[in-house]
Amino acid sequence: MKGASLLQAILDSPTRHAIILTDVDGVILVWNKGAARIFEYADGEIVGLDARVLFSADDVAHGVPDKEMAAACRDGCAADFRWHVRKDGTLFWADGMLYPVRNRAGVQLGYVKILRDATAEKNTGDATSRLALEDSLTGLPNRAEFHNRFVDMAASAQRHGRSLILLMVDLDRFKEVNDLLGHAAGDAVLQQTAHRMRALVRDTDFIGRLGGDEFVILQADAGAPQEGGEVAEKMVEALGRPFHVNQCEVQIGASIGLSAYPQDADNLDALLIKADLALYRAKANGRNRYCFYAADLDVSAHRRSLEHMQLRRAIKECAFSLHYHPQIDAASGKVLAVEALLRCSHPFFVGYPVERVLAIAVETGQMRRLGLWACSQAIEQLRTWQLLGWHDLSLTLNFSRIELANPRFARRVAGLLAKFGLAPSQLEIGVAESQLSADFDTTQIGALHRRGVAMAIDHFGAGGLSLKHLFDLPIDTVKLDLRFMPDIPTDPRSRLVTNAISQLSQALDIRVVAGRVESESQAAYLRPLCAAMQGFYFAEPMAADALTQWLRSHAPLAIVPAAQGSGSGMEAR
Repeated sequence: MKGASLLQAILDSPTRHAIILTDVDGVILVWNKGAARIFEYADGEIVGLDARVLFSADDVAHGVPDKEMAAACRDGCAADFRWHVRKDGTLFWADGMLYPVRNRAGVQLGYVKILRDATAEKNTGDATSRLALEDSLTGLPNRAEFHNRFVDMAASAQRHGRSLILLMVDLDRFKEVNDLLGHAAGDAVLQQTAHRMRALVRDTDFIGRLGGDEFVILQADAGAPQEGGEVAEKMVEALGRPFHVNQCEVQIGASIGLSAYPQDADNLDALLIKADLALYRAKANGRNRYCFYAADLDVSAHRRSLEHMQLRRAIKECAFSLHYHPQIDAASGKVLAVEALLRCSHPFFVGYPVERVLAIAVETGQMRRLGLWACSQAIEQLRTWQLLGWHDLSLTLNFSRIELANPRFARRVAGLLAKFGLAPSQLEIGVAESQLSADFDTTQIGALHRRGVAMAIDHFGAGGLSLKHLFDLPIDTVKLDLRFMPDIPTDPRSRLVTNAISQLSQALDIRVVAGRVESESQAAYLRPLCAAMQGFYFAEPMAADALTQWLRSHAPLAIVPAAQGSGSGMEAR
């Protein structure tokens, strides 16, 4: 057997080990069968590429491959015990060594890396005592090790008169990743999260995973609690960048709550509670941010706990109902549709804005259940009105982002339409503009739109809609909220914006519905600019029985359009 053939045979024989030969710059020259099996690249795909492609993006960003080569040159070899990346983007735990390759004269020719896939060993435990204190998915210390380390770090902080800062990190919208992309994608995001967080803490700090999408950091030797804000700010920025999973870009973000030992609490359980309160406020203030514990949060926490308990009671007691708000055709004055609006009659929530009640439903995980009930009630009521003779009446229902992220949403709505014998074209789904974001998922709305269900952007003017949404979303209607167009029709700026929205919508074949119309002058001005109007000038939201009586007595209002001089046309420049 010739020398080259013998060498290749030797390289290919250890099929359970990857053997990779690179030049001095890290470009791959030789790739054995074991490497092809582990990394899932063929020779023709990988030879000639930089070996950095085998490392995670975060390790590359922090110069790990270069540090590894430098250590190998300095010490004769470098340990390689870290995550690596397969061709399909999945991570695996590798255990190996990197050696410099030199000729007999001592001139370096490159490097040889020998490694094996140690994921199974890592997950199932070759070192039981170590793994008992380690999270198998991310490699971070687990809850048990966190408790151990807190005892040592708190004692050190007390001896030296310093603070110990606890940062509780919770990923935003992580559940949506699991729901939409599957648990494997969620695991990949958690692994990448751990990598990014490791890179931002000092060797003297502690970072661990408590479970789910919850992580914790102990920042040692802080002179003041505020020093934790610097780390928190870096974490929010790092975790706000997109994650790449299976060739998909995932945007989540993180919220962080901070508490300080011994200033906020003198034991771990109390310190965790304080950090959790701060975390909740960070989420309530818009997410993707951090918040320090403050004494007033204890009062807020008690109130929040009471609200959650009372909401569950309200749902159990069926203390919810629907009111319906008529939508009037701008040209004829006839009733085109009704918008279903959820109301809560539970005594505890008297005086609560309905938006706050719905926000509590989201916090407690009850929004999907409540929304499905409202959808069923409204569709059944619309069918009742149609059987009473209002055959052309249609329905608008508003849904939250969390409801639209449910992978069964479209199927359930379509099932309700079929159950009550309604055409999909008689339903319009409204989404508040404030719910839109760059990563708004269109899957469920798109599925319903293809069946004939219309889509409306509610509370238009609140912010959130981008030009991208005009192309990506199947928008049929925008509902102009006059709260954001003050003093229509007397204010020139509001008239300019309203006219511009009307012209753009017409060009894109999108209907404009004016909401919160409260006077004859507003109705007269908006009539030539909008397809329909809605507001207290026409009718207040009513219970189903009251609206039935209103429909029987309704006579279309004869609205005379405002004169040209009042600004119904384009404004003079």
